[in-house]
Amino acid sequence: MHTQPFEKLAIWQQSMNLVARVYRATHPFPSDERSGLAATLRRSAVAIPAKIADGHGCGDHREFQKAVAAALGSMRELHTHITIARRLRYLSAIRTFLLRRRVHHIRHMLDELMAEPAKTRDKETGSPPDQ
Repeated sequence: MHTQPFEKLAIWQQSMNLVARVYRATHPFPSDERSGLAATLRRSAVAIPAKIADGHGCGDHREFQKAVAAALGSMRELHTHITIARRLRYLSAIRTFLLRRRVHHIRHMLDELMAEPAKTRDKETGSPPDQ
């Protein structure tokens, strides 16, 4: 299905950058949160590129779409954990803004990947896109 390695995918590269940002942002969390919210934020962030890589290697477009959907779920979890961290004042307003902006950008990229089969199908069949 895929001719290029997953490391070349822009979505994988961007989500790997997000992982690094999340790790840096959670480093100053209180020590009692290292195995709590900090670990949860990190786990959600790490899951995104991992699911993309796993789905890319399946060789089946449907399986890749399932992996992208799972990555979107992890993205929503990450957004929620960022919000919780901000409410607890573990993240500054500017750090929260920057993380959310990056999350929004990657979510947009994932949404585009989810829309690809419909675009391809419409080109092949001449059908209008699903509404």
